[in-house]
Amino acid sequence: MLTAVFTQLTFGWSVTDDLFVVPDHGRQMILTDHHGVVHAQFLDQRRIEPFVRDMREQGYPPPVELPDETFKKPDWMS
Repeated sequence: MLTAVFTQLTFGWSVTDDLFVVPDHGRQMILTDHHGVVHAQFLDQRRIEPFVRDMREQGYPPPVELPDETFKKPDWMS
């Protein structure tokens, strides 16, 4: 799994190279996209805040800037 995600982030370069990872339980998924961004989505919205907190504690805070001018600004980003 790690190899697939790393390879896509390193060598993927177009919309057709986006990679979705959905576990069989379907409670969350990740998407690596052609902007070099990793998205996380959750079925239960209550899981978002603990995920963000854990990512911050590991040294990965949410971004404050868009990766490039073609990236669509997410609702949560001020």
